[in-house]
Amino acid sequence: MKQAGYATDRHDPRKLIDPTERHELHKLDEGVNYKPVAKDLPKPAPERHARRGTVGGDVITVGGGRSVEVFEGRIKFVRAKQGDSFRKLAHDLEMTHGMLARWNDMDNEATLSEGQVLYIQPKRAAAKTTTEHMAKQGESLWGVSQQYGVKLAKLAKYNGLSQDTQLAEGQRVHLRKPRR
Repeated sequence: MKQAGYATDRHDPRKLIDPTERHELHKLDEGVNYKPVAKDLPKPAPERHARRGTVGGDVITVGGGRSVEVFEGRIKFVRAKQGDSFRKLAHDLEMTHGMLARWNDMDNEATLSEGQVLYIQPKRAAAKTTTEHMAKQGESLWGVSQQYGVKLAKLAKYNGLSQDTQLAEGQRVHLRKPRR
């Protein structure tokens, strides 16, 4: 692998050989009908920390040294590091950059800021713990969407606003479908 230029990490050969041996994948070459069962599969052992982020949730460290946090116990996110892009983040998390951008209601070439919350799974249709947000000066509907983990299109619909709306200080933003 290394001689052919495929290895990008000095541990790449071992990363392929170990699971192949552990799961006896050579049996597939022998024509044996082999299907690994759950007990054969490795159980991930993420490093857990008791820290809570400003958005809230336990922190789990994954490949690439990324800390994955959980918002309200239901939506996973990471915080951008200096120099991050959706492509770099997607590479570190083994995801596609287009999906990450879409889940954050952003263009996939958008510039990311250090510390910026980026959801690594779809946001929800409504906030879990609160029904309204009172806008502060300079806030946008997109910012509120990121703050509460609610899809931007849903917030726009619930509030009769366009997705690129800059909010006025004191403006009420419905975080769930308003009852009529």
